Amino acid sequence: MFAVKRHVSFPCGRLLVGVSAVLLVASCGPRTVNTVPRGERRLVEASADRVPDWITREPASDAEYHYFRGIRTDAPSLEAGETDARQNALASIVQFLGLRVTVDYQRLRTEEQTRIADAIRSVGGADLFGTRLSEMFYRRWRVVDGGEVHDKYDVYLIVRFPKESVDRIKRNQQERLQAISRLVGNPAGEPPDPSGLYAQISSISQALRGLTDLNQSVLITTETEGQAQQLNALATTKLLRLIGSVRLSLTPPAARFATGRHNPPLVFSCLATNDRGVPIPNLPVRLSAGDSSQVVWSNASGVAEVTRSEIHSSSRRFLFSAQMDLPVEVRSLPDIARTVPSVSSSLEVVPRAETIKLLVVVDEWHNRRSPSRRTAEERLIAALRERGFSVVSAAEFRRDEIGNPWSNQNDAFELARKSHSDVLIQGSVETGEATLVPYSTSLYATSATAQIRAIDVVSQNVIATVVLPDGVMRDTRGFGSTPERAAEEAVTLARRDFPNGYAYLAEQLEKALTQ
Repeated sequence: MFAVKRHVSFPCGRLLVGVSAVLLVASCGPRTVNTVPRGERRLVEASADRVPDWITREPASDAEYHYFRGIRTDAPSLEAGETDARQNALASIVQFLGLRVTVDYQRLRTEEQTRIADAIRSVGGADLFGTRLSEMFYRRWRVVDGGEVHDKYDVYLIVRFPKESVDRIKRNQQERLQAISRLVGNPAGEPPDPSGLYAQISSISQALRGLTDLNQSVLITTETEGQAQQLNALATTKLLRLIGSVRLSLTPPAARFATGRHNPPLVFSCLATNDRGVPIPNLPVRLSAGDSSQVVWSNASGVAEVTRSEIHSSSRRFLFSAQMDLPVEVRSLPDIARTVPSVSSSLEVVPRAETIKLLVVVDEWHNRRSPSRRTAEERLIAALRERGFSVVSAAEFRRDEIGNPWSNQNDAFELARKSHSDVLIQGSVETGEATLVPYSTSLYATSATAQIRAIDVVSQNVIATVVLPDGVMRDTRGFGSTPERAAEEAVTLARRDFPNGYAYLAEQLEKALTQ
């Protein structure tokens, strides 16, 4: 319909009347003149003899193209006028296509306008910044302002936009909406099978991401935007309903457990069900136990679990929590983030010694005689309690109820079970039979010793054995002119030195029991 017309330059003298040849030679830029009246505007060049009709009346579309007019008046140069006229034509195309940016287009930054032009060109639109135009017409005016002479340009052009591209833009947006709608599914459908719940959540999350991308497209029309908003509302409602149906409940290994290493490891588990109590398999749950966190998928029974073989806590509290792990596409959406299922529990963590109950049975013999009071047992119990152990003494029970746990190991284990003890601390503190010192006929010697064993009550396995003296405790030998006097001195030394010895025994037992 429109043949492309090249720029036509006219000789300067052709359009100037009454201006000297000297002035014409100097007319290429601003200059000072005194002969031209101030404020005068004169036409010095036009690209065609006849002003085209489409300057005042935009041409109608034909079978293949829509035509759009762009205008820029009083441009400082021909190039600037041509660029601005193309931008003006682009604004008309934006308005014709019904793009959402229509209202704000004139206020957009240059780079945003360029992005819109590139997007339109990507679907086969007009070559807005090229050299091929349906038609262009311009006029160059000479204007005197304040003694300065300037050239101003009025530029008019026509660009064409393929009709097929218009259909392609709308068809592309409708196809994207249909694909997103399929991801959403039926918003009012029946509750999904629990095993497919997260698959639906993931599908709708992808739909919301697709709607976000579509909404950010510079080519989205106001019609498509309205449809996308409706679909977004439906998808969000369904997603909230699906997420809101999830219930999480925690099963910690215990309400109170010890610090340090655990063998077997402690198991922290979470059960995921729907609002009807049916377990949900294949659901990602972020489990946090203390200072570590990981995502675990629930098994066929709806259970997600983590194990910890070592527990550390400086505050006697241990936080165990679970939260449904959302698809990355929707984690930052405020409405979704506020409804994500989560549950937490604050558990008590204590030093391991506080979780172990001990039964202490320590016999005492001095020179083959048992004293009426078992001082060694009392002092060892006191030392263990100072270290935080819960301790039971055989002396707390009536003798007719417990037999003789000091000399009969079966009675000792029976008492340990009766007192609900975890570990039996059993042994003896004694002075041996006095003997003559070598090369002497009248000096006897004997020593005080201790041998203590820690025995697991359930398995009856020996956990640790501590013997004194062992190189840490000093020698406790006693000397006397008779065996009885040697034993008395050894007892005196033992009673003087063993208070530290009992603390040392307790320390060694603690190391063995808490590792």
